[in-house]
Amino acid sequence: MIINSETVGLENLPNVFIDNIKVLTLFEYKKKVVITTCIYDEIPHTWRGRESNIDIVMTVITDNSVIDKVNSGTHVENLGLNESYFISTKSADSASEVLTTNTLYKKYKQTFEFEINIDEDPNVNVYCHCSIPGANFGIKEFDIYCGPIVGEQIYRSSTLVDLSGYFYDPNTNEEYGGPVCSEGGKYYKGSYKSETSEEIFYASEDNMKIRASRMGVSIWNL
Repeated sequence: MIINSETVGLENLPNVFIDNIKVLTLFEYKKKVVITTCIYDEIPHTWRGRESNIDIVMTVITDNSVIDKVNSGTHVENLGLNESYFISTKSADSASEVLTTNTLYKKYKQTFEFEINIDEDPNVNVYCHCSIPGANFGIKEFDIYCGPIVGEQIYRSSTLVDLSGYFYDPNTNEEYGGPVCSEGGKYYKGSYKSETSEEIFYASEDNMKIRASRMGVSIWNL
C-alpha cells in the first residue's frame, strides 16, 4: 500500500486499518483472536501527541442481524447494549511505533485480544475506528465524533473467511483507505456524496490478513 495523506485520513479523525488477525485454537471450538491494527501520521505529526484523547475502538459482533445493521450504515456506537457484541478501547497515543524506511509518514500499531467459541457463535465480524469519547456538543449527530469504520469478517458458519477486499482509486490504481460512502450501487470518496465526489472501486482478494494455528501449536511468534 502506498502511504499518503489520504492514508492518514483527511476527514475528522485518523483512519485505522486492520493489519493482521491471528487465530489460536485453545480447544476444538474455543479460539483466541489477536488483532493488530495500524494507524499512520505525517512527519511532523498531525495528531500524534497533539490530540491525546483519541481512542482506537474495536467492536466484535457475532449476531448476523447486528452485523447487517452495521454493514447497512448503523454506527457501532449507536447499537445500544447487546450481548451479541463487545467493545474494547485503547488510546491511539499508546500505540507502538513501527520502524519503517518511510521518511514522510510514521506507522503505529495497537493490539486487541479476545476469545470466542465458534460453536456458540459461528459468525464473527470485527469493526475498528478512531473516536473522541464524550464530545458533548449537545447535538445527537455530533456527540459521536468518529473516523471511518473498517471491518473484517473472521468466521462465517464456524469457518475462517478466506476473502477480503479493498477500495482503490481508478485514476491512480492506488489503494484508498477511506472514508467511503455509497449511492446507487457505486462507491465514492468521502463520508457523504457531493457533486465533486470521486468514484472509487472495490476489489476482492484472498484474505492474507488471517493466520490460524492448529490446536495448541502456534504457527507464528506471538
